[in-house]
Formats: sequence, structure tokens, C-alpha cells
Amino acid sequence: MEAGSLCCAESTFLAAFVNPMADFGTAYDWAMQFENPQGIYTPVPDKCPDGHKGPCFALSGISSAVWPITVTEISVAPEDQRPKMVENFYLENYWNKWFQQFNVQMLANSVFDMKINAGPSVAVQLLQRMLGVKQDGLLGPVTVTAVNRANPKNVVSDYAHARCLYYIGIDGTPQDHESWTRRALATCA
Repeated sequence: MEAGSLCCAESTFLAAFVNPMADFGTAYDWAMQFENPQGIYTPVPDKCPDGHKGPCFALSGISSAVWPITVTEISVAPEDQRPKMVENFYLENYWNKWFQQFNVQMLANSVFDMKINAGPSVAVQLLQRMLGVKQDGLLGPVTVTAVNRANPKNVVSDYAHARCLYYIGIDGTPQDHESWTRRALATCA
């Protein structure tokens, strides 16, 4: 299969997804459609990450195993304050100044979403491997330069493909794998 041909249509891609700078709010909204589609800011049962004992919960994608204090603080806050607390959490812990320098919003959406779904280091290492730069798991100037030099259509499609290959290689139920793959390929719809 030719690079970039996995899922993205040529016709309106460039006009819809190439921007001078990526926007946190857009990436956040993209990720929340998967992490909190009903807009309910309460903990729900979740699979515990390796090395953690349960029970585990997730609140808008925030794992109680990894962020127990944050999940508790948001859970006990007044309901009208929870959405902004979740948004601030992701801004402070998953977004950084390098994301806003991506010239392809949909790639910023996908990498940000993967950071939430699989962890920051995994998400960035997949991107770096795909771009052929040092895989240190840190989003910085070398990675951003490579992103912005890449063909916009191909870089989004290739990253979706890299995500799918990652998901194939990890444990999960058939439903997990279907959900993860659908999530990765949504950037190409």
C-alpha cells in the first residue's frame, strides 16, 4: 500500500485540515468525543493499567490509577466546575507549546488523542518513528519541524496507520481493538 493511501480522501483534505497553527480547543474537543461522548463528568469503571491494582476508574479519560488525586478532586467538585477542570487538566498535562506549532490540525488532534489513549511517550514515539526522527518520546522542535515538512495528507493517514499497528500489538478484547481502530481511523474520515 502506498504511504498515505490508507484512509484519507484527496478532495477536501488540505482545505479542511491544514492550518497555520494547531488549536488546543479543537484537539480537546476531538479527544472528548471518544473519552466522554455523553459529556458526563463522573468516574466510570475502567481497566487498570499494568502494574496497578483495582478497582480503577476513568473520568473523561483520566485514569484513577495514574491520577488518583485529580480524579478525586474533579469527582467531588460541583458539577458545573468539572468540565473546566477536565479541560485544564489536559491543557496542563497533555498539551504543550510544540503542539500549537503543528501546521496540520488533524494530526495535532490525533497525536493529542493518542497521548490520552496510550500515554504521552507512546504517542510521540509513534509519530517520531513514522517521521524518521530520534524516538525519545518528547515532542519538541525536531519532531515539529519534521511534521511541518511532511505532506499533510500523508502524515495524518500514516499516523492513523501507525496507531492501528500499535493497537494490533497490545492486549485487548475484540471490542477494544475495534474501538481503538475506529478511533485512529476517524482522523481520516
